Amino acid sequence: MPGMIGKHGNKVLERLSSKIISKQLSDPLFRAKMSKLKLVKINREYDIPYVSGHSKNGLTVYIDRHFPTDWEGNDITPFLKAHEVAEKAMMDLKQLTRPEIEYIANCVERMAVEKAGINYKKYSQHIQKYMKKIEHEQVNKAPKDLDLTPYADEKTKNVLIGNMGKMKTKRVVTKVVRESVGLPLTETKISLQYHDELNPKLWDGFKLKDAVRNKLLEFAYSWCDFAKISLDLIQDIIILGGNANYNYTDKSDIDVHVIIDRNKLNPDRAFVDEYLQDKKVLWTMTHKVTILGLPLEPYAQDSTADFPSGQGVYSLKTDKWLQRPIYGKIDFSKDINLKKKVMFYAHMIDSMIKDKMDLGAFKDLKNKISTMRGAAIAKGGEFSFENLVFKELRNRGYLDKMNKYEKTVKDQQLSL
Repeated sequence: MPGMIGKHGNKVLERLSSKIISKQLSDPLFRAKMSKLKLVKINREYDIPYVSGHSKNGLTVYIDRHFPTDWEGNDITPFLKAHEVAEKAMMDLKQLTRPEIEYIANCVERMAVEKAGINYKKYSQHIQKYMKKIEHEQVNKAPKDLDLTPYADEKTKNVLIGNMGKMKTKRVVTKVVRESVGLPLTETKISLQYHDELNPKLWDGFKLKDAVRNKLLEFAYSWCDFAKISLDLIQDIIILGGNANYNYTDKSDIDVHVIIDRNKLNPDRAFVDEYLQDKKVLWTMTHKVTILGLPLEPYAQDSTADFPSGQGVYSLKTDKWLQRPIYGKIDFSKDINLKKKVMFYAHMIDSMIKDKMDLGAFKDLKNKISTMRGAAIAKGGEFSFENLVFKELRNRGYLDKMNKYEKTVKDQQLSL
């Protein structure tokens, strides 16, 4: 409900507010949704409980038709709009409880009010005078697409539902829940696979085929020459990832890692890390090397980095396993949480591109996905949940889509 900070006296939320708000406002997914604020339309044709509400798709903010938005020479519409858009964004992200969402939405509203130089206490008092509670005033005209989720009390919901075409409560609530989740998850196919054997294109049992090994070594030395890594720094050359394990697909790349002591390249470690990452990206953008149709992915791995627990790691130099893969029967197709998370990010990426999001928010999302994956691999290995989400997004072409969008926008910015 707008303008209600302090109204309920929730001391627990007030103590948590600083930590929760800081985390939420810095979340790139939340920022991306809030950046659409200007695209959201205002509608003042209906009766809306508690002054304002939002549509199920978040594209319309409804303000009660009897509520005066002109107050002491100020148009307070933008503050109500900020509240509703923030509330809808957090509802979509599904990361917070209902009280936390309401509290933070009010905080976002308050920040907008105070930024405009308006006394929030007086503003809140003005809002509360017009709060339209169902038991005190009849709601005769309610929008059919009003999101009922924020209305916690059943009486409010029932009255609203009665004014949306006299639909049955159970039917409406079921529809709201279904729409908040998205398409039926059972119909969503996951491209990730798990097999009973290593990729037969590359392996004879547990032995890497000689022709494959020789080409991988040739590729690794060629990339080292490109990255200016001298041969005497190379401690080993390994392959790992899906094609050294049982979870490969026809889209899985072959991860070829050159093991070096990064500190010996240059004493400035931050510079070295950035340099090697740039070299990897540049190589990937300018080369399309494949082995039996599988793309190759180079990387300079520091010698102090641990191998993922339980995952296969094969030395190309010694032609031996450094760590054998452990087989475990896994069915990705039944993982509902994996499907939900993949659908969530896929929808977010599509929306950001469609709405021509600025590069700042886009880079934040890319960094979030990359950091999430890196931390997950370090902690849980190849089959960590976040790494599986990353792989599925990559298999569906979303990582390429993000890189292409970023490159296009950057080129446009540099052009005259």
